[in-house]
This record gives sequence, C-alpha cells and structure tokens, in this order.
Amino acid sequence: MVGFRGVAIAPLLYQRSFLGGISLYQCDRARSWSVEELSLLKAIADQCAIAIHQAELYQQAQTELAERKRAEAAVCGIQQQLATMAANIPGSVYRTVLHPDGTISMPYISPGVREVTGFGAEEVISHPELLTEIIHPDDKSSFDSRVAASRATLLPCDRQYRIVLRSGEVKWVQDSAKFSKNENGDVIIDGVALDISDRKQAESALRQSEQRFRSLIENATDITIILDADGIFRYISPSVKRILGYPPHQAIGRSALEIVHPDDCATITETLHKAIENPKRSLSPVEYRVRHRNGSWCYVEAVATNLLYDPAVEGIVINCHDITQRKLAEEQLLHDAFHDALTGLPNRSLFTDRLEHALRMAKRRKDYLFAVLFLDLDRFKVVNDSLGHAIGDQLLVSIARRLEACLRVGDTVARLGGDEFVLLLEDIEGINEATTLVNRLQKKITSPILLDGTRSIYHRQHRHSFEFGRIPGTDNPAARR
Repeated sequence: MVGFRGVAIAPLLYQRSFLGGISLYQCDRARSWSVEELSLLKAIADQCAIAIHQAELYQQAQTELAERKRAEAAVCGIQQQLATMAANIPGSVYRTVLHPDGTISMPYISPGVREVTGFGAEEVISHPELLTEIIHPDDKSSFDSRVAASRATLLPCDRQYRIVLRSGEVKWVQDSAKFSKNENGDVIIDGVALDISDRKQAESALRQSEQRFRSLIENATDITIILDADGIFRYISPSVKRILGYPPHQAIGRSALEIVHPDDCATITETLHKAIENPKRSLSPVEYRVRHRNGSWCYVEAVATNLLYDPAVEGIVINCHDITQRKLAEEQLLHDAFHDALTGLPNRSLFTDRLEHALRMAKRRKDYLFAVLFLDLDRFKVVNDSLGHAIGDQLLVSIARRLEACLRVGDTVARLGGDEFVLLLEDIEGINEATTLVNRLQKKITSPILLDGTRSIYHRQHRHSFEFGRIPGTDNPAARR
C-alpha cells in the first residue's frame, strides 16, 4: 500500500458473519508482526465483532420494542373503541363459552346487560347461569332446544324469548348469535341480545288494530272495494256476501262492470275516469244498480276516492251503501202519490197529467183526437149499506179490472174517488171508435160480478159521458152523448 511500510489486518467475524476488519499500519519503516501481536490483534477483533453484534442486536431489540409498543397502543385503542361501541350499542354484546365438561363461562359481556336484565356485567361474568335462570318458563324449553341444535351444527341462531326480571317485569329479548368451536372443543357463542319489548307491544297493538279494522269491515253495513286503474277488483270486503250474495274471492281479478246494470255502465266508467283525474279526492255519491247473486238488481250509493298513489292502498277505493230498500220505498211513495190505494188505478193527479199531455198533442197535431169518458156506479151506496164496505171495495176493484181489460194499450182509466171513474182514450180515429169502446165497456161492467166467492151482483150503468175536447184555435170537432 502506498505510504505504509507494514500492515496487519484482523477480520471481524461473528458466527461466520463478516462484520468488517481491524488494520494496523507501520509508516516509517518496514516491520514484521510477532505472534503475540497478531494474537492480540485477533483477540481485539473478536471482541469488537462481539460488541458490534451485540449493538446490532440491541438496535434490533429497540426497534422491535418500539414496534411492539406502537402495536400495543393501536390494539389498546381499538379495544377501547370496541369497548365504547359495545357500551353504546342498545342491549348487550357477549361472548359465552360452552366447555366440553358442561360448564359455562362468559369472558365478556357489555355494560348494556344491566339495561336489559338488571344485572351488572361483573355479576353476570361471575355467574353466567343468571341469564338462563330468568328465561320465562314457557320459553325455556324452546330456548334450550335451539341452543342445542346450533351447538351441534354451529349454525347461527336467532331467538326471541321472554325474561322475568327480579322486579317481576316481563321483557321480550331478541338474541342473535353465531357459534364456533376451538381446538379444545369449546363452543364459543358470540351474540347480541336486544330488548324488543316496545316492538312487541307495538306489534300487538298493530295486530289488535288490524283485527278491530277487519271486524269493522266484515260487519259493516257497507261494502268496501279497491279497484285498479282498469276497474278490476283487487279487494272487496266480506260484507259483499251478506249484501249481494257473492263470496269475496270470486270477484278478485274480475271487472267491476260485470255486475253493473247495462244502463249504468257508462255512469260507472265516467266516475272511474273522474277519480283517476282527481287523486286523493272523494267524488260525489253515485247511484247505480248491481246484480245480486240471485239475479235480482240492487241499488247502491257509492263514493269513489283515488288512492292509486298511496303505497298502502294503490287503488281506487269505493265505499258502497245498499240503498235498495230506500229506492223501493221511494218508488212505492211515488206510485202511491199517483195511484189509487184501493184499485191500483191512476188517481186524479196522474190522470190530470196524462190529460194535459193529450191536450198538448192535440195542439201540435190537427189529426189527433182523444175522448174523455166519465163513469159512476148506480146504487153503489146500497151495496155498501147492505153488504158492507168490504164487499163494496171488492166491487170497485172488480170494476177497475174490467175497465182495464177493455182499454187499448196507451189508454188510461183512473179512479177519481168513491164510485167515480174516468177514462182517457188517446189517438182515436173518431167518434165511432169511442162509441164502440163505450158499448164494450157497458156490456163488460153490467155482466154479473161474483164477490166474496158466493154473492153475484148485477150492476146497471146509471150514466156515462164522453167528450171530444175541442181545442181553441183548432178545427177538432166536439161531440157529446
């Protein structure tokens, strides 16, 4: 080497690892190294190698220690976060271990167990059996069987059961757990137990409400219907069977127009269109006829409300009220207002209306002729006085039927009161046609009349008159007999 007159080098070796070397230099003169010097140099090199190795080990240990501390701090932070999360989770988070010898241990349970069961976490960890001892007696068998099944199959288990607290309060618990097994044969249960008492109460209240609503619907006097936008039955209340005779399920999927009277179909179609155009609005009531299962027609009054966009309904709601009896009563009142109660013939009001119609026709048509025939019964008072009013009423009814039998379609016979009748013959050819009808009436009503099954009454017509009305401003003739 340049500048050096003598050099001695000893390698730094540790367990066959080369760590470097120690060099001795002689610059002023050449030199040879003695055995003792070389041996000392080697000893120094060996000690340096050991020191260097120990320093590297120390540095590595320090690095590993720092890493371990960082890892432990991270784990501690995570554990703290998990503990905080477990403490804030509603209910209790737990780990239970079922040992092969039949004993149970509980390494962990969150503080929320106190809110659910009334027991503290430390108390439960010390005595895990406390949690099974408070299970409601009626639910204990089901609980044990489900745990045993999951223990054997290691399948997840989701249970709902009741617990009875020390105070006597009963709570509902939902317990969801996963099962696993370690190498020692221990079955580990990790789960969450939640207090679902409020939810159970809400579900019970909802069921009661639904049952109450169902009872109201089933026993209501009205029919509740839900139609889709095409008028197809999607729901119909059970009251339809009582009112119309149809089982509800037979209507589902069928068109509502199938049972509507043909003359009312257009009205119903228009009502549905209006409902679709007016969401969430109840339309004015509509009256229409529907076919009863026995083939008769019933009147209903319906109100339609479009709830197609209500996710709870998604249909047009129709509330139908049976008004058949009301309509029949109205029709009967209308009939009674214009008909004689005894004979069923038109009364004075209806006759007047038809006579006014004939007069209007005569004004419009110069060739239109009509005749009015007045008729009363001779000695009718004698019949009433001698045979009684019941027989007299029978006589009036018989006379009414005979008068009806003699008239043409479109003619009218009315009872004005007592034994007085009046006939309106419309659109006749002339006086001869009226005279012919009068003669036929006279023959008919003067023939023997059998009353009360045994009595025959011979009645003679006392008088009658008929008239061609001459309308002012027309050339219609007038005649009188």
